[in-house]
Amino acid sequence: LICWPMEFAELGSGVVLYFSFLGYLASLLFLIFLLQLPAMAVYAGEDNLVAWGGSDWNDAYRVEKKGTSAGETSGTENVIESEAFSAVGSGFLTPGNFGPDMAVSTIIHVLYMVCVILIGVSTLVFYRIVVRVDRKVDAATTFPNDFAVLVRGLPTTATDEAEIADFFKKNAVKG
Repeated sequence: LICWPMEFAELGSGVVLYFSFLGYLASLLFLIFLLQLPAMAVYAGEDNLVAWGGSDWNDAYRVEKKGTSAGETSGTENVIESEAFSAVGSGFLTPGNFGPDMAVSTIIHVLYMVCVILIGVSTLVFYRIVVRVDRKVDAATTFPNDFAVLVRGLPTTATDEAEIADFFKKNAVKG
């Protein structure tokens, strides 16, 4: 779709707001990606994943392979091999590249804080946009709730439509 969401106003404000929300999310995620580029550059400059092998952090993520040794006939399982959890390779741009307890760069913390502030502020701004778009769509389109009036309890003698219309023109509340 290569058109503005307001082009869908005749389908209702929900459709317009849906496509506006998609545009908002795409823009927000692109800005966050741009903000994270310096952090990824800092991560790329480090290659200290091997330091995780001898740390206390590694013990929590140890994978043990169990099996029976060839000399035993009782069938009991012994730990044959124990290897460190190494699901993250050194080519990944993660904070793990610093090693355990080694991240000292303040730029990363600042960028994360800027991302949190950006998300909060943009959410408030988008809320204002939602209210404005909803009013704009309602003003630009005509739906049954714009002109329908449900009247109950009319006297049985009120049969002339022109007379009823004149009454509402004189006494109706605008809004």
